[in-house]
Amino acid sequence: MRNFVYYLFVICLFSTFCTENQEKNLLKKPHINIEETLIKINRQLVKENVEKMKNFAKEKKWNMQSTERGAMFEIYKMTKNQLIRSGNVVHFKYSLSLLDGTFCYSSDSLGIKTIKLGQGNAEAGLEEVFEKLCEGEKAHIIIPPYLAYGTSGDNNKIPPLAMLVYDVEIVKVE
Repeated sequence: MRNFVYYLFVICLFSTFCTENQEKNLLKKPHINIEETLIKINRQLVKENVEKMKNFAKEKKWNMQSTERGAMFEIYKMTKNQLIRSGNVVHFKYSLSLLDGTFCYSSDSLGIKTIKLGQGNAEAGLEEVFEKLCEGEKAHIIIPPYLAYGTSGDNNKIPPLAMLVYDVEIVKVE
C-alpha cells in the first residue's frame, strides 16, 4: 500500500510538471498576436474612414483641411477674431447629421450648445476643430468615429462607428 501511494504521488507530480511545461511551451509558440491584429484592423478602418470622408467632401465640393488627429473642416465664413483656445467657453449653433445624410440633432430644436474646451464634454474631434476657429465663423466639420462616439454611439440617434457631419456657427466665445 505504501508503494502504491508513493507511485501515485510520483505520477501526480510528473503529470503536473508535464502539464506546466506544456502550458509554458504553448505560450512560447508563435500565436496570433491579438494586439497587433487589432492595431492592423484599426489602421484599416481609419484608412477607410478617411477615404469616405474625402469622397463625401468632394461630392459636397467642400475644400476641407485636416486636423492632426483626423477630423476635417472647411471654414466657409471667416472672421479676423482671435482663435478659440482650450479653456474658452464656446456658444455655438449647429446641425448634426451622419455621413449618410441621416439627421440627428440641431440647435434649432435643442438650443444653442455651450461647451468649455478642454473639459471633455464634447466630441474630441469637435473640440480639436474649434481650436482652429474664431468667434463668428461658420464651418463644415466631419468627425471620424474614433474622435466622436466610437464603438458605442450615443445610445439614441448616433449609431456605433458613426462619422459625424456638423455645420456650426460660433456665436460667442468667453
